[in-house]
Amino acid sequence: MALGNPKLILFFVASLSQFVTPDMSLAARAIIVLTAMIIDGAWYVLVAVGLSHSRVLPWLQARSHWINRATGGTAAGAAVALGPVG
Repeated sequence: MALGNPKLILFFVASLSQFVTPDMSLAARAIIVLTAMIIDGAWYVLVAVGLSHSRVLPWLQARSHWINRATGGTAAGAAVALGPVG
């Protein structure tokens, strides 16, 4: 999953640190970590099931050329907006 993503790790550390105390048991800390993993995994399953639904998938496949153009144009636009680095 994306738990190896440093941005996601920082997000969970920032949002869940208010619930962690120094005297917290290992089991309680494990529950917090498992909660983050379950939320992350459930999101990916939800997206995969939703996009592969029999009504959605053919629509996406028929328009894949335009979807690719739109996402490529968005990425190119972001690159131009960021400008040269350095």
